[in-house]
Amino acid sequence: RVVRPDTGRDGHVRDAVPINTAEMSDSGEPSADKPKLTRQHSDISVAPATTRVGKCVDAFVRMVVRRPCTVAGITMLVCIIMSVIVINDVASSDSSFFSSSQPPDMSHITSIEYDAYELAVAAVSDSKELTEEEEAAEKVPQQTQQGETLFFVFEAKGTATQIFTAGNVQLMKEITDKVVGDAQYEDFCLRVDTSGQEVADGEEPEPQCSTPLSPSNLFYGSMPITDDTVDYSTFELANFGEIVGAIELQIAATRARGEPINPSAILAAVNEEFPDRDADVQEIFALYGQLNTLVASFDGSGDEMNDVAAVLKLARHMMGIASVGPRISFYFDKRFATTGESRFSRGVFSFGRPLEGYNNRGDRESEQRAKATRWFQDNFRAFLIEKAKDESMDVLYFATPLLEDEFLIIILVDLSLAVGSMFVVFGWLWFQTQSLTVALAAIAEILLSLPTALFFYRMIFQLKYISGLVAMCLYIVLAIGADDVFVFMDAYRQSLYQDAEVTKSFANRMLWTYRRAAGAMLITSFTTMCAFMATALSPLAEVASFGIFAAITIAMDYVFVITWLPAVVTFWHNHWEMKPNCCCPCCHSKGCSGLCKKQEGNTTLLHTTSRKATDTRNGIELTVAAAGDVESGRDSSPEPMAAGEEAVEKRMLERFFEGKFADFIINKHSRVGIFVFFTLILIPIFIFVAQAKEATSPDEFFPSDHPFQRIFSAMNSEFTVSTEDNNLDVQFFWGVSGVNRDGVSALLDPDFKGVVEWDAAFEMSPAMQEHLVDVCQQAREAPFAGRDKENPAFGAVSCFVEAWRDWVVAEEGDAAWPVATADAHDSLEHWLDADISENRPGFTYFAVWEGQVGLLDGEVKFVGMTMEAQLRERGFSTEAELRGHYDNFVAFNDAINAGAPAASIQTALGSPGRWVWMHTQSIYVTSAITGASFGAFLAFFVLLVATGNIIVAFFSMFTIAGILTSVLAIMTMLGWELGNIVSINLTILGGFAVDYVVHLAHSYMHNTGTREERTRAALRDMGVSVLSGMITSVGASLMLFGTTLQFFSKFGGFLLMTVGCSWVWANFFFLAL
Repeated sequence: RVVRPDTGRDGHVRDAVPINTAEMSDSGEPSADKPKLTRQHSDISVAPATTRVGKCVDAFVRMVVRRPCTVAGITMLVCIIMSVIVINDVASSDSSFFSSSQPPDMSHITSIEYDAYELAVAAVSDSKELTEEEEAAEKVPQQTQQGETLFFVFEAKGTATQIFTAGNVQLMKEITDKVVGDAQYEDFCLRVDTSGQEVADGEEPEPQCSTPLSPSNLFYGSMPITDDTVDYSTFELANFGEIVGAIELQIAATRARGEPINPSAILAAVNEEFPDRDADVQEIFALYGQLNTLVASFDGSGDEMNDVAAVLKLARHMMGIASVGPRISFYFDKRFATTGESRFSRGVFSFGRPLEGYNNRGDRESEQRAKATRWFQDNFRAFLIEKAKDESMDVLYFATPLLEDEFLIIILVDLSLAVGSMFVVFGWLWFQTQSLTVALAAIAEILLSLPTALFFYRMIFQLKYISGLVAMCLYIVLAIGADDVFVFMDAYRQSLYQDAEVTKSFANRMLWTYRRAAGAMLITSFTTMCAFMATALSPLAEVASFGIFAAITIAMDYVFVITWLPAVVTFWHNHWEMKPNCCCPCCHSKGCSGLCKKQEGNTTLLHTTSRKATDTRNGIELTVAAAGDVESGRDSSPEPMAAGEEAVEKRMLERFFEGKFADFIINKHSRVGIFVFFTLILIPIFIFVAQAKEATSPDEFFPSDHPFQRIFSAMNSEFTVSTEDNNLDVQFFWGVSGVNRDGVSALLDPDFKGVVEWDAAFEMSPAMQEHLVDVCQQAREAPFAGRDKENPAFGAVSCFVEAWRDWVVAEEGDAAWPVATADAHDSLEHWLDADISENRPGFTYFAVWEGQVGLLDGEVKFVGMTMEAQLRERGFSTEAELRGHYDNFVAFNDAINAGAPAASIQTALGSPGRWVWMHTQSIYVTSAITGASFGAFLAFFVLLVATGNIIVAFFSMFTIAGILTSVLAIMTMLGWELGNIVSINLTILGGFAVDYVVHLAHSYMHNTGTREERTRAALRDMGVSVLSGMITSVGASLMLFGTTLQFFSKFGGFLLMTVGCSWVWANFFFLAL
């Protein structure tokens, strides 16, 4: 039979109940082949609460039912106020929203040494700090400081292994000529600083542009190159390499003594090492001199191209000579020395500052940048775009003047895809809730949880460091927030299926919905929050900041979904629900009644209307009573139904999960098959997890085929270190004992690193001075030191003490060195203030040696030495590679400490940022493992407390562990290494993996009956919600696949893998258990 709508004492219709007439026979009775859906007996009581918390919840629900607009309005007002306050605070702040720095592990020795040195230098610099006006007024020779840069990478097409063909070289020359031949090139090029050189006839030397690093320089040199230019048989002489090495060592020693090069003396010394080889030594020495002359001729000044094959043959032979090879290796990839073929080449064009009319690089910097950018765009952009289409080779360029525009385009496109993710989530919310109003309200509360979370993060907790990872919280809250909305709305819809006690009034329905959904969402939200909060234990502020912000965001989303959303749903129920087609709030007893028409189809909606309507279908007469105004809080539920009476039809997905899917899961044979399947699949999972490895290459910022990424990848992995590459500087310093970290918190104040601690025992005694000179010499002889560009036989070392010694001896004579301890400060002060050259007044020793000498408060606070490592300053190295170099420097540091003349003379290894990054890489990996593991254990304890059932809690933890390993295995299968991006994703994996399992576990424990009945009930209550949450997460992640920035693209893949694995493991394996 058809259920009548309930009418109140005033005769008004109380609710609208869908009745499925298609499931009735022609006689109006239920069809025999259709299942009879009876009212469910609810395990959740709607009786008045007895606890204080329960009474408060009941009171709040009553207020929501009676005053939905008031509750919604207050919630939104508070949200807006918090958002305005925090937005105003961010806008008024001098710093950018996202912190540019990445504070390391403050407790590790590498960061302590790094910060100690930086703080020591800053303390001294602050005492000499210039005002902004003074800095802007400081005059620097025009265009002698580094400004913008144009990078080129040339790659052979297809499978070709040689980039250097005649046609390709001509194209390289064409590109070079286009740049250097521009009419304004001299106004922007990087000039050679000649201000300190001797002047002739009172005239300054003509300013000259530095020679650009173009591969065409090799083939358009100032000297002709043929196959007969050098005698290649000389390279075949016995002991050729050893003799060349001895020659270079003698030349280096001569230069180190400050003596002029004497060929006869060098030959005599080498002949002593190789007796009876005078002729061979003479021949090799002559060839050595010829090669140095030839390599100097590779300047691109020739008009005709030399024979390409002849140049390559000569270059390959040069690569084996220490003082010559590094000077040309810049242009060849790492295979050239062994194969004679180079698939890649590169070039760099440097432009200078200050431009004409400016004092220095920082003087009105934005104006100088704008001028250089405009000149570059007007003259070269179109040309380079055209040359990039060349069919003979790939011309890849990276121009810093164009960088800002290129990145802006990338960011705008990626942001549009982020907006697309929001529309995907919104679309499914609308589809699943069947209400535009609820969908809009849901997406609003999801998005508003971000600024309100920022309010608590920044204003309440006073945390100032905001990691760039926080941007991922948008996608996290879209996924988790939508999941909460589905849980609430599904509970609301399922309240219609409950017994008479629940359905007798809307207030009872909302109370039942609130008690079931709020508790379920609380458990999952709390578990997920704690899993994210676990990342706050990371020593890296970047990861901790993200974890804390994500946890607060989830908390705010939960608050909104139990306050704002129920109020909106109540408003929607009172004004829109059960009004089909285009009905609107005006559809009540006072007008607009003609707009409301009953929906055609299988389901007839009994809805509020202003007059009686009769519809006859299959012989059944449906009569709807007249309705009055629909007011907030007015009861509008159907008449209570007798036991066994036919109820409203459930949605298709609800019937599927409660029926066929539940039948499959609880079937004994199915469960055996499920256990066998997951047991078997664990074998390859463990195999792939065991193959997970740390990164062997840098994380890609762009897709692998993006021109920028191809340049970065080639620069990092295809070329060896050359004299044109800047090596990594390693600082050794004396006089600093460490950093006082009291009160240091990167989250509260990312700029405060602590206070430098001076070494009270340090003094600049004569013994210390001699020790420093000796250490400098030991450093030059260290085999792991980067090679000196001018003197490759020795390591590249920079020592202030040698320059100070030479000045003291020149000013006061040999007897004045070493300087007495009492006079050391004054002597150093006078030396630092002295001009290096009388031809350049104002250019003092302090400008060169500021980082190695620290004078403060009348004392010599610290001194130092710089030593280069055999690592490129901007190149990528794995943690293992860096560890090898780091260990070499640590061992050297220990050795010089052991040889110190007095116990009070101590030294410390100055840590460059690369050593800090080495440790950070290892933390990313360990944090990923501990964070994910902590999420699983946390879910166990939360469920144990919430359910009191250790078996269900253990099964949950085991399932979550399966999810974690599955995701890691898939990442390994895809070739993802444990780099920074993957490690960060794994760190937050625990927060994502627990959600679906906890939902189903909580629902299982809050139902009664046998295990099979409770499993069916869990699927009935949460199956659709969990599926909808998975669909929205997958939809949002798919949009991220189109982003250019690989961080978000990989996060999209990670999100897809996580929610997919979570859904499969939770619905099949966990419930089968």
